Amino acid sequence: MERNLAIYDSDVVYATRLMEFFKRTKDFAFEVSVFTRKDCLEDYVKNKKIDLLLLDDNISQEEVKHENIKLIYLLSDKKSVKQDLSIPSIFKYQSAQTIMSEIISYYASEEREVGVGSFLNHTKLFTIFSPILSANKYAFAWSFASILAEKKKTLLINLELFPNMPVSLCDAADQGLSEFIYYLKQDNPNIIMKMKSLLRYTGKLAFMPGVTHGFDLLSLNKEEISKWMEELKSFKEYEIVIFYLGFYSEAAMEVLSKSSYICLPTTDNFYEDAVLREWERQTNLTGLEVKQEKFQRISIPREEGLGKKNFSIQELKGSSIWSCAEQYIGKYKLGD
Repeated sequence: MERNLAIYDSDVVYATRLMEFFKRTKDFAFEVSVFTRKDCLEDYVKNKKIDLLLLDDNISQEEVKHENIKLIYLLSDKKSVKQDLSIPSIFKYQSAQTIMSEIISYYASEEREVGVGSFLNHTKLFTIFSPILSANKYAFAWSFASILAEKKKTLLINLELFPNMPVSLCDAADQGLSEFIYYLKQDNPNIIMKMKSLLRYTGKLAFMPGVTHGFDLLSLNKEEISKWMEELKSFKEYEIVIFYLGFYSEAAMEVLSKSSYICLPTTDNFYEDAVLREWERQTNLTGLEVKQEKFQRISIPREEGLGKKNFSIQELKGSSIWSCAEQYIGKYKLGD
């Protein structure tokens, strides 16, 4: 079904460039129109519905209220934006990618909330963890998340010390998790709104790129991770949140302890088995019993080609790793 997004801003150059960016972006599921005069907007909404209006916050909302305008999102020229969850706003003079990511997340959230009982389930927290990471395990995490995203609103969060984005989706330098961690550690309000502004999207899957420096992850303490995970569960924006975990600390232990399901992918070799056994021994000493039901060890196939170059989601779909993820999800009914 076609959805309409309109931009109403007196700055012709700004509005036009934002529209052009949206139109160039693949999988942006909106028809985009630009208005710089009130009378033109009024003529348009007499005959056509606007699903989302991006409105210059110097223009009164009362001027544009109309039954054919479903949602309004404010574009603010002030860096310090007051977040009102009923009428969200964003600083307009930043990257178009950031603006697009946040409005997609906002619209998807509102669309689900108006559905008839479609979003009453509690948020499930999954973790995919291995003491020894690899391109194949990263591919498994992406396959796992992408498959679940077809049925549930899913977010994948990359918690690697050395992220390198082998999935060719965005610039490797686009690593927003460090900015989010800084915001979280300052004890700022509305951490979920900040997180949403840093997300990227591929198809139906939302994902958080990794850190700029591994020290940022290591700086997180147990209380900060706990706060983040509790906010994710209480906000209920996503039905499934998947952490791809690649480090081990008290904060990482908190991720594991608060997760509903933990997948331990392995490529079955002697050294890796020995490391995993030692990790299990140390983890059991902390009081978190690895043998409990929520820990599921899974053997994944080796796709040698995935470690030699970046790969696309389309290439991933034809791999044995994708099939393995489908079987795992089906076996444990994780998408239900």
